[in-house]
Amino acid sequence: MYLDIIKFVIALIFLGIASYQDIKTREISNIVWFIMTIFSGSILILSNLNSNIISVILLIAYFYLWYIDLGKLDKYLDIIFFILSILMILLGQLYGESLLLLIIFKTLYRINVIKGKADARAMMALTILYPFYPELTLFKSNERYILNIIFPYPIEVLFYAAIIGFLFSIYLFFRNLSKGNVSRKMFTNIYDGGEWKIYYVPFIFCILLGFILSNLFDLFYFLVH
Repeated sequence: MYLDIIKFVIALIFLGIASYQDIKTREISNIVWFIMTIFSGSILILSNLNSNIISVILLIAYFYLWYIDLGKLDKYLDIIFFILSILMILLGQLYGESLLLLIIFKTLYRINVIKGKADARAMMALTILYPFYPELTLFKSNERYILNIIFPYPIEVLFYAAIIGFLFSIYLFFRNLSKGNVSRKMFTNIYDGGEWKIYYVPFIFCILLGFILSNLFDLFYFLVH
């Protein structure tokens, strides 16, 4: 319980700092996720000193390797870690799913589904901090085990963030419609000063809100009831 409170505060602080930077300057310092993962990685290592330490090291190493410009080698490294994650899952090793999630978030950035590198790193850092559902949620231990496999906790946070981002688009649509500004750009732009201007949605802020909501209401609770 106390550990989950500490982890909640860590996530709140660093996602809050990143959201502030994103809203103010539209740029997020890489050091935010670097430091956040020092805290989350330390918690993970201390919690697994007697077992799973190699899996934990692989998880943390993959995150920090993205900070190094490896050129074409980076893609080969992804393939190696992907194979390792599958082997870990098949062998029933903890954190195999978490390692696979890190690879997925990085890949989603590369194919432009997750738009910003900071957004992808935020989800990766959150995965290391929360490889499993927090005990603060409504789920019983056996239910958390099932959902950790079917819908890992970081996916719930990302799902919430996507919904919040979509609501921003709905807001833009009705805002433009109420002022008689009709265009295909109504969902992503604001008509101002005689021209359409792109409205920047700070997705890190959406992730922050998604994280808070996931701790207040379990979106996937109905799946195990």
